[in-house]
Amino acid sequence: MILLLNLMIFLPAVFAVACLLVPTNEHAKKTALGGSIITLLMNIVMAAGYWGHQFDGLAFEYARPWIEGINVFYRVGIDGLNLPLVLLTSALNVLIILASWNTPRANKAYFALYLFLMTGMYGVFLAM
Repeated sequence: MILLLNLMIFLPAVFAVACLLVPTNEHAKKTALGGSIITLLMNIVMAAGYWGHQFDGLAFEYARPWIEGINVFYRVGIDGLNLPLVLLTSALNVLIILASWNTPRANKAYFALYLFLMTGMYGVFLAM
């Protein structure tokens, strides 16, 4: 589950780069939708793993030193407060991408930037 948590943060950024590399806007739309659906499914699996066990506080915690000179750590985890927020964010991301499907300004850059925004949102909710 720890790998799933880290993957959930950075997978939208991978799909954002893929959106920029595909040849047409239609492929970018499908890539963005696929990335958001995969992230939603990963969130559902993580939520099932969290609610399947009785955790009192932080679950699936991952911490590594990042900049040791100034005592900065990369630390992510999930608890009962941010899990519903992450699930809501994932569901809304899929709906937002579907809602912007037929807009004339929905191009490769739009979907790539939105997927980068998704990476930031997951980083905010899962960082400790």
